Amino acid sequence: MVRRIDNVGKTVWTFIEGDTHVTSGQTSYSVGFGIAQSGDRLYVGTGVWQKQSNLMKPAVIALDVATGSQVWKKVFDTQPGHGGVRGVIVDGARIICTGYVNNADPGFLFIADAATPAVWELDTSGNLVKENL
Repeated sequence: MVRRIDNVGKTVWTFIEGDTHVTSGQTSYSVGFGIAQSGDRLYVGTGVWQKQSNLMKPAVIALDVATGSQVWKKVFDTQPGHGGVRGVIVDGARIICTGYVNNADPGFLFIADAATPAVWELDTSGNLVKENL
């Protein structure tokens, strides 16, 4: 969940993302790790639950600052296991993301020792430029 609050503490908008678990009663994990703003966009680094695979996959979601509407979403789903995008840096026309893939456990993990570290580069339209594992 991402929530924009104004200067007096009132909610301007709320954005919620993530699928439910394929098995009723089971927990699905979608967690937010980091956020960066560039102009009229917020770039959210997250792990988003994917119902078709029952895995939390690393993702970046671009939101409109004014409305909270999703502009685009890029899910990095080519690697097995759970993962997340923990850090997001915007450098002009590049979005650099750090995170992890191939982890056995989903959810908000402070340290994912068993995971494979990952770095992704996206353009500001959400297209993958480079992936390094």
